[in-house]
Amino acid sequence: MAREASPREDLLKEATGLVRRAEYQIPGFPGSVVIGFRKVGAMSLFLDQDPVYQFNTQGELRRAFVDGLLFKSEDGKLISMRRERPAGESNLVSQTLAEPAQTAFIQSATARLKQIETALSTQEFQLIGKVTDSTEVHEDFLDWMQQHGQEIVVAQRPNVVAAS
Repeated sequence: MAREASPREDLLKEATGLVRRAEYQIPGFPGSVVIGFRKVGAMSLFLDQDPVYQFNTQGELRRAFVDGLLFKSEDGKLISMRRERPAGESNLVSQTLAEPAQTAFIQSATARLKQIETALSTQEFQLIGKVTDSTEVHEDFLDWMQQHGQEIVVAQRPNVVAAS
């Protein structure tokens, strides 16, 4: 994820790591929703500027950006990271989420994904733009949800390609 947020309209043009990507307007979401897939199949979901969820090749949550905090996976746990800038320095302060907080985080992410799944499966969306290699991104997302979206698992590492 970028260190600085960029305007959403640039995501379709500049997120070249996501070879299949599309931007949608979906009821219930104030900004646009961008869904993208890397060549290796890893999915990323951008709900306007925040939240952002990134998954690895096994469909496990590897990174997120929620409520202004960056999260990464480590040993199946979520680590929140926030930048502090005392006296001109820049420090990244990390904290492992306690089990109740991680459970709430996962439940919230799952609810958002299911809301998007419902809108896409019932054709309640407006396509704003897409960059794709011939498939419809919303259909790829629905397939991904069938395989991975019923229960979000936190990855062991924040890498795109999951360890075998």
